[in-house]
Amino acid sequence: MRGGVAMRWLAVLCLGVGLAGVATADMREADIQARLRAARERLSPESQEGPATSEPPAVEHNEPLARFLQTPLSVLNLHETVAIGTVTLEADSLTHEGEGRFRARGHVRLHYRDTTVEANELTFNEPVGEIQATGRVTLRRGDAVLRTRDVRLNLKSELGTLGATHLYLEGRHYYVDADHLEKVGPTHYDVAGGRFSACVPTNRTWEFRAKQMSVDTAGKLKAHHVLFYWRSVPILYLPYLEQDISTPRTSGLLLSQPETSSRYGFTLDNAYYWVINNSMDATARFDIKGSQGFGVGGEFRYAAGPESEGEIKAYRLQDTSGVSYEAHADIRHQITDRTRARLNLHYIDETDAESLRGFSSSTATRVTRNLVSDAFISQRAENMVGTVNLRLFQDLVDHAGTQFQRLPDLRLEMPLRPVFSQRLLWRNAVHATNFWRDQGSHGWRIDLNSALRRDLSPQPGIDLYGEAGMEEALYTFSEIEEDRDNHNRTLLHTRLGTRGRLYRSYGDLDHVVEPRLEYFGRIGETPENVPQIDRIDRHARASQIDLLLTQHLRDHATGFPLATLRTGTGVNLRNADLDARDESIDTFGELTLRSPAGLAFDLESHWHTDPGSHRVSGMNLSYIKDRNWFLRGGVRWLATNHQFATAAGGIRLSPRWALATEQWFDLNDGELSESSFSIDRTSQCYGQTLELHYFQRATDGTTSSGEYRVLAKLRLLNVGSIATPSLALERSTSTIDRSAAPTSAVPPAGSSALDTNRSVDPSQVIRGWVRGSFL
Repeated sequence: MRGGVAMRWLAVLCLGVGLAGVATADMREADIQARLRAARERLSPESQEGPATSEPPAVEHNEPLARFLQTPLSVLNLHETVAIGTVTLEADSLTHEGEGRFRARGHVRLHYRDTTVEANELTFNEPVGEIQATGRVTLRRGDAVLRTRDVRLNLKSELGTLGATHLYLEGRHYYVDADHLEKVGPTHYDVAGGRFSACVPTNRTWEFRAKQMSVDTAGKLKAHHVLFYWRSVPILYLPYLEQDISTPRTSGLLLSQPETSSRYGFTLDNAYYWVINNSMDATARFDIKGSQGFGVGGEFRYAAGPESEGEIKAYRLQDTSGVSYEAHADIRHQITDRTRARLNLHYIDETDAESLRGFSSSTATRVTRNLVSDAFISQRAENMVGTVNLRLFQDLVDHAGTQFQRLPDLRLEMPLRPVFSQRLLWRNAVHATNFWRDQGSHGWRIDLNSALRRDLSPQPGIDLYGEAGMEEALYTFSEIEEDRDNHNRTLLHTRLGTRGRLYRSYGDLDHVVEPRLEYFGRIGETPENVPQIDRIDRHARASQIDLLLTQHLRDHATGFPLATLRTGTGVNLRNADLDARDESIDTFGELTLRSPAGLAFDLESHWHTDPGSHRVSGMNLSYIKDRNWFLRGGVRWLATNHQFATAAGGIRLSPRWALATEQWFDLNDGELSESSFSIDRTSQCYGQTLELHYFQRATDGTTSSGEYRVLAKLRLLNVGSIATPSLALERSTSTIDRSAAPTSAVPPAGSSALDTNRSVDPSQVIRGWVRGSFL
């Protein structure tokens, strides 16, 4: 419509300029008076016999626009508004037909209390409060939106009839379609030929159909003799359906979830969902695991505010292997505007690793019992932020002894502050960590990080920064390896550096250079028989200078990175006898070329600086077309003279369908190392995924392991307790020979001696389930 209005205004201006010399002032004045008389006659009551009627309500014009439109060259209609008591009526054309009857045509809008009616044409009878609207009609009351082509409604009694109607509840995402609809109350409707769903009409996957429905937009939807349709195919009959549509969530029994597996056979999972209030809900579960056992559990969720919420779960499983427990709590809370806290706990106690983790061909009984926790609190002040973070992992069952790890982190940060007459920005942070790890090692560490920056982006700028820290650690290996002694060390390390950013423009291209120079030094020695547990080094590097240079070539208008080149090297300053095993001293180069059309080329290579030997190199060529499909191919060369070729591709067939695949080929053996394929379909109402994976791994020179995995999932949108059916099927086939695998002196955490040197026969696992919930 706006385009049409603009064309009319343009026509008015052009014609006005062309005829300005022809039309005289008298002609314009006469025509204006004639148009005003015609408008008054059209809006005045028709002549009738009998007593005189009351004067019609005054019609308000848009005065500036009206004066312009009432010129001899006017080609636009006059939008008119009339106030009739508590009713406001707007339209392109308004006509008073007498006895309180009004007829409106063109972009009609009627307001009455919380009810709004929009239509192409509308007739309003003010004495009785009745309206009749035709054309494209939209009726709004609260969050209920009704669209139809024929409405007869009494505004005072709120009773009326509508033809074929589409009802949508905004915010609750419920849809009701009717062949005919009777409005029998403020929020009550009787529906004939009704269809109910939570899917948008343009992509409706499922719906409930009934000849008669009763809909209360502030309460429930009720219907008898209901058919559930999946893609226009009836698959389920319900003698009665009652659904609370006043809220997106509702309490009720969830339909039992049957499942079959190679471990338990037929199982049946049952649950009850309880909506406590708008910010809390809970779920209770009782699962029957065939003839071997049962499981009980519960879940509680709450939301106390935008940044405060929590979830608590607990489950107990009893079967032929014993009793297993699992508990999980995740609580996030915003104490004040500047204080946040979080607590995450996860406890597992399993007498059989298969009881909660899935399915396997293994018959060995294992015991797993551990606790993982994470606590976090952050306090923000005007000029600093303080953080305390505590991580805890405890393996309560281990053959080498109980393992315990504690990592409380204390961090104090000061945001950027201007110094030296606003020319530089300064930032400071202190980080302290106390750790107690497995293998009996523990210690503490302090980092001081200060940065001084000249922020002139996008002009050339220089960043100066420095770090300093101290660490003390005590290592005890007597519990694991008797031939090693205890070792003590105290280390003081420092890291100083500078980085900059330089810009230069070449017409349509920008060249950005980002050099970085860094010095690292440390006082103290690390014996060779002490394993690496921190980020400093592996082979007692005392001091080193690192240089990194990054260059970008960008489009000046869009900033699109056309090319990126990263090069770097490290120089060991410890002594003249460089350590050939020090992999951290490295020279590398990475080049990436991209085009706006979607084509990209990546090339990288890494070399040992000390011995001058090759580490790894590779290249990729990829193409992405409008994010709708992509292709990628590449090659990798390893230092072990091993080569791999990779190929990947994907395509988005539609906004809902997508395919993808990736293949890895071992060029030395000429075999497929890894392969995957997936197909995905998503919509507002459901999602489907089909995945196929194949893995081939060499365990030594003669044996290998292979695994096939097929997974299919189908999920339907959860609509309260009406329907949440889902279907899944998974099949895994694996062939693993561990007889030739190297032995381990210490069994891995959570395992037993039965897992060492054990051959596993080819196994197949198939499981599937169909889930749903109906109230």
